[in-house]
Amino acid sequence: MNFTVLDVKNDLIGLGHGLSLSKVYNVFGSITRAKNQLISDVDFFELLQERQIANSIFDSIYDYPAPPGLVMDKIVDIFPQVNRQIYDKYGHKYVEDFDRKKSFKSDIFSVEYRNGVKVLRVSQKYTQPALQPTALGNFSSLTGNGTWVLGGDATGLVLDMVNYVAGTASLRFDLSGAGTTWYIENSGMDPYDLSTKTDGSLFDWVWLPEASEHTNLTLRWGSSVTDYYESTVTAQYFSAFVNGWNQMENIFVNATVVGSPDVTAITYVRIGGVYDGSVIEDMRVGGITALLGTKFLVKYYRDTFFQDATTGAYKDVVDDDSDIIVLEQSTYNGFLWKCAEFVAQQVQNQGGSIDMEYFITSYLTWKRNYSGSNKSQAVKPKSSYYKSFRGRGRFSYGSRYINPQYGE
Repeated sequence: MNFTVLDVKNDLIGLGHGLSLSKVYNVFGSITRAKNQLISDVDFFELLQERQIANSIFDSIYDYPAPPGLVMDKIVDIFPQVNRQIYDKYGHKYVEDFDRKKSFKSDIFSVEYRNGVKVLRVSQKYTQPALQPTALGNFSSLTGNGTWVLGGDATGLVLDMVNYVAGTASLRFDLSGAGTTWYIENSGMDPYDLSTKTDGSLFDWVWLPEASEHTNLTLRWGSSVTDYYESTVTAQYFSAFVNGWNQMENIFVNATVVGSPDVTAITYVRIGGVYDGSVIEDMRVGGITALLGTKFLVKYYRDTFFQDATTGAYKDVVDDDSDIIVLEQSTYNGFLWKCAEFVAQQVQNQGGSIDMEYFITSYLTWKRNYSGSNKSQAVKPKSSYYKSFRGRGRFSYGSRYINPQYGE
C-alpha cells in the first residue's frame, strides 16, 4: 500500500504521545531529510526503476546521459531492449579501470561525475558490419583523402600532432573575427557508403577554446557541395558546450536534405559554426564517425520515493500533505523511525516526551533486519589486480598470465 505525508504526520503525533507538530520547525523538511538518510543507508526494493537509455548505444561511443534519479552508481542491470542473449551481462568497473579497457573490452560500464554532470560510461563492441563505425575523411593529413580548405572567418590551417582525439593529428586554425561564421570542408574524399547508417548518427569533434563565444555548430555530409545532409546543434552530445573538446551527435533522420545526396557515395563533409565575432586562436576539428546503434534498457535504484498526488511525478522534496510515500509497510516503518528521530531532535529540549534513543535504536534494528532480508541488487564495481613483469611482455593476473594485447 502507499502512504501520504498526512499519514506520516499523524503517525508522528502518535509516536510523540500526542505532541503537537506545531512545535516542529518545517515538518516537510524533517520528512525530506529522513528520506535522504534512508536512500543513503538502504537500497529499497520499491525504488527499482527501469527505463530506456536516452541515446542508442554505439560502438566506440562511451559516454551517455546517466538515467534520471540514479542513486550514486547503483545500477542493477543494462541490457538490449530486444533479443537479450544469455551472455548479455554488463560488468561494473571503477572509473580508471573502465577507461583503460574501454577500447578493447565489451559489456562493461562505469558511472562518474564530469564538470558537474553525472555520466554513464558504456563500452559495447558489435560484430555486425552495419553496427561498426565508419570514419569519414582523414583528419591527420591536409591532403591525404581529398583536400581540406577553410571558409568564412577560418584562417591559417595547420596539422596539430599534439592535441587530437582520433588518428594522429587534428586540424587547427584561427578565426579572424571579420564576421560571425566559419567552416572547414573537404569535397574530394573517397566515397563512403552510409546506407546502413541512415537510422543512426554522425559524431564529430570540435575544440572550442572558449565555449561561450559559440552559438552553434553545423555538420554537412553528402555526395557534392550542392547535394548534402545538414545538422545544426547548440550543445554537445548530452551537455552544454565546454572549453576544450566537444563531441556532437548529428541524428541522420533529423538532418535537413539539400539537393539529392547519394547516401552510398558520401564524398563531401563540412564542419562549421556561428560565433560572436571575437578573434579566436587555436580552433580544432578532430574526426567524423557514422554509427548505427541499438536501444538498451537500464535498471537502477531511484533516489526518491515521494510522488505528487496530482501528476504522479516523482519529487525530491515533499511540500503537501497529499504527497504520496511509495513504500510498502515494512519499509515505511523504517522511514517513520527516522522521521521520528529528526522530529525529536527539535522537541526533546522543549519538554517533549519523545525518547530519541528509542527511535534511533528502533531504526538501527529495522535497518539490520531489512538489509538482511532484502539484499541490494546493485552491481558492485570491480577492478582487475595485476602487475607487470619488466621485459617479459605479459602481466601476472591471479594465477594466470595474460597478453597485454588482449587484456582480461
